[in-house]
Amino acid sequence: MYTININREINKDSVMKLIKSNFAGTKLQAVYDCDGDLVSGLEYNPDNNEIIIESRYDIDDDDYMTDGYTRVDLYDIGDYFVFIQDGDNNIVNIEPKNTTWIDYFSDWDIEPQSLEKFGIDINDILDITDADESDTDVSVWCTHRFVADSYDSTPSDYVRDEDGDVIIFDTFADADEWIDEKIEGVYMLSNGEIAAPTYKVVKVD
Repeated sequence: MYTININREINKDSVMKLIKSNFAGTKLQAVYDCDGDLVSGLEYNPDNNEIIIESRYDIDDDDYMTDGYTRVDLYDIGDYFVFIQDGDNNIVNIEPKNTTWIDYFSDWDIEPQSLEKFGIDINDILDITDADESDTDVSVWCTHRFVADSYDSTPSDYVRDEDGDVIIFDTFADADEWIDEKIEGVYMLSNGEIAAPTYKVVKVD
């Protein structure tokens, strides 16, 4: 069973007509075989207000993200975005067309770094400010790039020492020199890693 959530900004009556018509005329339209069994798409069951999903991976979805336990598929069906969440919770969210992935995950009780597993660039979320060359007591921000659903992905973070404490550099030049030494030589990609880490000198609170 999938719980149906409709954004309060959306006209509920028009959406319910769309749902009760089994998303007719959209990418999520229910398709049946000759026996009347659901083959693909979404089917609304008015008896218990649930949505049944079959073979939806055959539907042309615009995007998907996953952390290995929860999968979220996004469908553009014209007037709305439909987010279908599988995993710990089975939910169909119907949202305005301007909803971003960051908007969608903003209500989740999840650390920003964990969003990288969904393919989100957390530099768009965290307030990471580039340092000026005149700044003192700075640090280095390391951005890792992994494909979504990489179980052993390394989250982006400030560079840290062996005790797990953020490394603070006295000057911008000291931090810049540390970066130069770090990127020397050949970097071997880890499983699921799509590019070598990038580094930048940043301000710290």
